[in-house]
Amino acid sequence: MKKTLLLLLIAACASASTCCAQPAEDAGKGANPPNTADAQKAAADKAMAEARKGMDKVMAMTPAQLRAYMDQLAEQQLRTLMTANGLNDLELQEKVVLYTRAQSASRTKVREAGARLRDALMDKKSSKELLASLLDEYTTAAEAERERRDKAEGALREDLEIKTNPRLEGVLQLYGIIGDDSWFSGGMLGGVASIAMLPQAAELPKR
Repeated sequence: MKKTLLLLLIAACASASTCCAQPAEDAGKGANPPNTADAQKAAADKAMAEARKGMDKVMAMTPAQLRAYMDQLAEQQLRTLMTANGLNDLELQEKVVLYTRAQSASRTKVREAGARLRDALMDKKSSKELLASLLDEYTTAAEAERERRDKAEGALREDLEIKTNPRLEGVLQLYGIIGDDSWFSGGMLGGVASIAMLPQAAELPKR
């Protein structure tokens, strides 16, 4: 599962670097302007190489360490994406990053319920009754978290006056910071990657 996550991580790094790669300010001014496609490919290749360097380190991480690492990476990419999309205000970026950090930290119960369900599903001897109970626990925790998130998102929308700034709303919506629309444009890979960051059995609190 970690190998799957790493492949997704490498692809995400390459994609973000390619999308955010910008021609130099003096592009086109010289006799031989740089080829934009070549520059984007070089940026993507560099991102892939950097991601591979950290592969051994990531493979050795516990799920908790992996979550912290992924959160840090996501924050860096979020700042880069906001800047690339014309949202350069550092105070604004900080507010969005702090919001995403708080959302990640609040999902402990959902992750623990998801881990128990994952482990039971992987055990072919698990009874229907056990699976049904763990599935109910997971969906109940997710629903409670969804309600909490909706309130937090409402507060963020009000604080940043998001409805008056379509550029900001577009970025946050497209990249999944607010709302659920990005799920439909992104597919199931985000869910696959998230499974790798669920706690292991030894990390779960005793019930």
